[in-house]
Amino acid sequence: MDLGKVWHKRKPDIPVIRPRASLRSQHIPELLKELAGIAKILNICAEKVKDHSEYVPILCEALEICRLPFLKEKTSDELNYAQDVVEFLSHIGCLMRVSDAEVRQHIVECVKSFYSCVAPKQLFEGLQPVSPGYRLQLLEHSDLAQTLLLSMATLENQSTIKLQLLQTLQFLSSSSVKNHNPLVRNFKLSYNNEDFKMKKLLLNLLVPMSKDFAAQQLYKEEQVMLALLTLVKPPTASSECRSSARHWSSIQQEELQVQALSILATIAPLMLDDYMSFQGNACLLLLLDWCVGQGEESVNQDLCDQGTINQLLGILTQMQDSPDEDDDAVTLEIKSDIQLVLSALCETDMHRKELFGSEGVEMAVHFLRKGSNMFYSGLGHNKLLLSTVDCVWSCIVGCYTTEDYFLAKQGAFLLLDLLTSSPRCVHGVILTTLLELCDNPNTLSHILSWRDEAGQTAPRLLLQLWREEEEDLGVSRDPQGVITDPQRPILSHYQLEDSQVPANMSCAAILEMSENLRAKIYSIFSKLGFQDLPGLSTKDYVTLSIIRRYLDFKVGEVWDEISRELILDGVRPIRTDEQALSIICKIAEETAMKVIAEQKSILEQQEKEDISEEELMYTKHFIGQIVSVESTDAQGPAGVKLTLARAPIKTVGQTEVESTTQDPEYFSTLSAKD
Repeated sequence: MDLGKVWHKRKPDIPVIRPRASLRSQHIPELLKELAGIAKILNICAEKVKDHSEYVPILCEALEICRLPFLKEKTSDELNYAQDVVEFLSHIGCLMRVSDAEVRQHIVECVKSFYSCVAPKQLFEGLQPVSPGYRLQLLEHSDLAQTLLLSMATLENQSTIKLQLLQTLQFLSSSSVKNHNPLVRNFKLSYNNEDFKMKKLLLNLLVPMSKDFAAQQLYKEEQVMLALLTLVKPPTASSECRSSARHWSSIQQEELQVQALSILATIAPLMLDDYMSFQGNACLLLLLDWCVGQGEESVNQDLCDQGTINQLLGILTQMQDSPDEDDDAVTLEIKSDIQLVLSALCETDMHRKELFGSEGVEMAVHFLRKGSNMFYSGLGHNKLLLSTVDCVWSCIVGCYTTEDYFLAKQGAFLLLDLLTSSPRCVHGVILTTLLELCDNPNTLSHILSWRDEAGQTAPRLLLQLWREEEEDLGVSRDPQGVITDPQRPILSHYQLEDSQVPANMSCAAILEMSENLRAKIYSIFSKLGFQDLPGLSTKDYVTLSIIRRYLDFKVGEVWDEISRELILDGVRPIRTDEQALSIICKIAEETAMKVIAEQKSILEQQEKEDISEEELMYTKHFIGQIVSVESTDAQGPAGVKLTLARAPIKTVGQTEVESTTQDPEYFSTLSAKD
C-alpha cells in the first residue's frame, strides 16, 4: 500500500498535507483555519489503525505536529476559529480509543505540550503565533480533560502511560470545572479576595445540602465530585509555563485543598460511583505523593509541633475503652492506621519516643494483652496486632526510659506470651522486637524469669521454635536432633535447590538468614548466653549445641559457596588462596564433627542417668517388698531365713573408694540356712 495516498484520499474541504518524507524534514505548525481538516484526517488514521498497523507511525507523526504552536494569519482568526480549536482539542482526547501504546504516548505528550510556551523556531511570512494563553483558555471549554479522565479505565495494562496521564491531568484540572447548565454557563469567579470568600461559602453549602437525596442527584448531574477532586490536585510545577491569567495564591490554594478534602470525607461515601469513575483514589495518591515530595521529615516535624502524638494517643485511649465486641472493620482499621502514623513519626527520633512516653506504653500494653485469638476474624485484628508490635519497635525500643516503663508493665512477658499463641507468620516481627529490646540490660532478667502456663521457660520456647524452623527448612537431622551431615550442618533443602544465584544478588547463605527465624534466635541467645539457662531438657541441650556454633557454620557455608561459584565460573585460585579455602572448609567440617561428638556425649550421659534412675527405682521397690515381709513375720523360701542389713547404694561408675563416703543407707538382704 502506498502510504502517501492516505493524505490525498480526502474530501474537497480537507487541506492537503504533505507525505511522510516531507513531514519528517520540516514540521510546520498548524494554521487555525486548518485545524478542522486536520481533525478529520486524524480521525481517519485512528479508524485505519484498527486493521492496518502501518498507519501507526503516520498517526504518531501527525500528533507530533499537533504539539507545535498554533499560527494565525490575522488577529481576528482567534475569534473566528475559536470553535474549531475547541473541537480540535476535544478530538485529541478521543484518539485515546486507539489501543496502541505508542499512539497513546504521543497523545499524552501532545497534551502536555499545550502548557509549554516555546515559540516556533521559524515563522513563515504573513503568519504569527496565537496569543499567550489562547490555547489553554479554549482548552477549558473543551471536553479534553473529561475524555482523558474516562480513558484511564483502558490503561490497566499500560501502567507507565497511566502514570504519565495522571500527571498530565494535574495540568488539565482548571480552577472552575466546566458546567453546561445554561443558568451558570457564563458564571465564572475571578481571583480576587471577595470571590475567594464566595467560593468557600459555596463549598460550605455542599455538606448540609448532601443530606437531601435530590441534592445528591444534582451533584451527580453537575459533576460536583470532579470539581472537588480538581480542587485537591497538587499545585503544578512552577517550571511549567502557564496561562497569563491570574490564579489562586499558594495560601488560598492550600485552604481550598483542605476544605475540599473535608467535604470529600462527607460526600464521597454518598457518591462512591462518581468517586471511583473520576479516579478519586488516584487523585488523593497524587496529592499524597506531592506532599511527601515536599520533604517528608518537614511534614512529620510540623505534625509533631502541632501536638499530633498526644492527640493520636488520646484518640486511641478513648477507643480502647469501648468493648471489644463493638469493634468493626472500620474501627479496627482506624486503630491500626493511628498506630502506623505514630510509628512513622517516632521511628528515627529520640525526642518523639520520649513524647510517646508512659501514655503510649499503656496503649501498646493494652493492645498486646488482647493476644491473637481474633487474628483470623477477617475484620482486621491481624493488622491491629502487627501494627501494635511495630509500634513497640518504632516508638518504645531505643529509648531506655520508655523501655524501662514498658518492662515494668510486663511488656517483655506479653511479647513472649504472644510468641507462644500467635500464628507463625507473626513470629519474625516479635523476635525482632525482642532482640532489639535485649540491648537494654534490664530485659534479660525479664526474659529468663518468664514462664508460660505450662511452666515452659523462654530459652526452651526459643529452642522449640528453632527445631520447628529447621524441620520446615528440611535441615538434615536424626530423630534425636543430632547433625547427620557434617559437611552441611545447617544447610536447608531450599539452598540445595537454588544452588546458582545471579551475580548481582547476595549468596544463598546470606539471603537465607533474612528469610527465617534462625538468625534472630541465635542473636537472642547471644544476648542471654549459652550457660545456666533454666528449664532445658536433654533434647534442648542437643539443639543448643548447634545454635552456639551457628555463626561458625554460616561462615563456613559462605566460603563453601564461594568455592563452588569459582569452580562454576572456571576460575582457579592461586595456590595460597586455594589452600586457604581448603583449610577454611576443613575447619568448618571439623567444627561440625566436634558438635556431633558433644551431642552424642550429652545423649550418652542422659542414657546413663536414665539407667541409674531405673536401678534406683527397682532397688526401692525390692526393699519395700522385704520390709513388708519382715513386718508381717512371713516366712521366706523353704530353708531360708531373711534378715536385713544396712549397705550403701552405689551409682553407676562409682568405685569402692568413693563408696566409703557418706551415702544414703538402704537395706539389703542376706540369706543364711538354718
